[in-house]
Amino acid sequence: MTAQPADRPGPPEAPPPPFETDLPAPLPLVDLEPWDGVLELRGRDQGLLVWGGAPAAEGPPSLGDRPVIVLLHGFLDQAGSWHDTAAALAGHGAVVLAPDHRGHGRSAWAGPGQHYAFADYLADLDAIFDHFDLRGAVLVGHSMGGTMAALYASLRPARVDALLLVDGLGPPALSDEDAYDTLLSFLDDQRAPRAQAIGRPLPDLAAVEARLRAIHPLRSAAAIQLMARRAVVPEPTGGHRWSADPMHKTRSAVAFDLRRFRVHLQRLRCPVRLVVGETGWYPQLPGLGRREAELPRWVGRHALPCSHHVPAELPGALAALIARDWRRLIPPDPAEISVG
Repeated sequence: MTAQPADRPGPPEAPPPPFETDLPAPLPLVDLEPWDGVLELRGRDQGLLVWGGAPAAEGPPSLGDRPVIVLLHGFLDQAGSWHDTAAALAGHGAVVLAPDHRGHGRSAWAGPGQHYAFADYLADLDAIFDHFDLRGAVLVGHSMGGTMAALYASLRPARVDALLLVDGLGPPALSDEDAYDTLLSFLDDQRAPRAQAIGRPLPDLAAVEARLRAIHPLRSAAAIQLMARRAVVPEPTGGHRWSADPMHKTRSAVAFDLRRFRVHLQRLRCPVRLVVGETGWYPQLPGLGRREAELPRWVGRHALPCSHHVPAELPGALAALIARDWRRLIPPDPAEISVG
């Protein structure tokens, strides 16, 4: 039998409206140092950043009754990449949480003989919501984090009031033949699962900062410094190596299944706002419009003048879009700040 593409054409559907391209007035960036720590959840170390909230004697800040926003980073990234957006939102009354996904940032690597299953990312997120007893959060995801956010909001609808996906309606679809090759590659990779290093070691934190600044020159100095501290661990023989697990360079055991993902999109009950970087690859994703058509309650489509790395390049504009639908994040006098 001939393998069929996962995103094969279906019945004709009305095209979605054009992307809004008016850049919202950005929320001003704020110099706000987050709580940066590790929780023990599900028997493993879970890295976490928290901006805002009331300081606690031990552990993360108290969330109080402030609105909570949870930010999910993309593949081979870390929670610190959200700093500029998160600090802007926290400066306007929200408490913002950003976890390191397992094997990223300060979260633990997979153990010997284990690998990275997407369901475990969701279970880790569920444990964070349990730990803070979160209900009615605003959930934001970039790239892989957007896929996580959409899945989680469909599975735990009472916990998510609104969803904002940044280049985050799932990765490119794979054919059935691709899924076969993916599993075969996974088996081959498991013979030496950490053979491919992530980047070259660097001598000191100054070199790490320089490397990060070269990759994303539009980030603030505070964001670069925070990311540098969290992106590497010291080597016993000197220098620093990147903290992300090299196993992420191997193929996943289970290929992305677009048909199943669509079921989750159909079950979303919260309003969804979509954001794309218009000069990146995501707006040209084949079948993107069909994925959008599955959303029961999407409330806006925005194309920002930047690449795929929206949080790095336009953090203030992204913060304004997050705030647009949830006026509770804006100070009592909304005339002070325009969010479009």
